[in-house]
Amino acid sequence: MMMDQRIDQLESRNMRFRTALTLVATAMVVVVTVVRPCLALDAVEAHDSMVRNDTGRINHRFDY
Repeated sequence: MMMDQRIDQLESRNMRFRTALTLVATAMVVVVTVVRPCLALDAVEAHDSMVRNDTGRINHRFDY
């Protein structure tokens, strides 16, 4: 194999590896972007809340 042929082969292989790496990185970003909202915890919305002690009496009441 001539030196020029070998260089051409290495350059094309390098281009394939670079393209594959770019596609894998892009796919990872897409997966993280799509999956992240599914993993988010549900929010709790409250109009008022209260803190009770062990006997059940209300110690503090918060109105929003």
